[in-house]
Amino acid sequence: MAELKRRDGTVIASDEKFSLCALLTAHRANISQANLAGENLSRANLSGANLAKANLCGANLAGADLHRANLYKANLAGAKISWTSHSLLFELLAQHAETLEQKQWAALVIAGERFGWCWNDMRTMPGREWRLSVYAQYVRAADDILPKPLVVYMVEHGIAP
Repeated sequence: MAELKRRDGTVIASDEKFSLCALLTAHRANISQANLAGENLSRANLSGANLAKANLCGANLAGADLHRANLYKANLAGAKISWTSHSLLFELLAQHAETLEQKQWAALVIAGERFGWCWNDMRTMPGREWRLSVYAQYVRAADDILPKPLVVYMVEHGIAP
């Protein structure tokens, strides 16, 4: 049986027939504070989901549909990142932003989703070094595909996954 629980143990949803990914897709509206640590969410449709303060520590998010997902203060430590998700990339930066300027640079990632910007477009925009330094902290040896600008940054700075 698949169960989706909040951090306090409260069951949000459960179903004997479906996998956790299917359950998340079916109940994507509000799963804030859910404990999804270590889960394989690589095929989950989390588009528009409220994952605020969810525990995603060590979760596999590569390939998950996180379009317009609310990841506010989600625990993303050790998670396998979906390097094409603007919502996820924004949240990584937002959690590390200490200055107004860094918050503005993080906001460029969300604007990039609206305007169809990709990694190559972002490399010429302000805050590039800071953004890449934050992203480099989330690279794992198990990552299959990394964006070229991130790989170049890591090589230039002697950072190994």
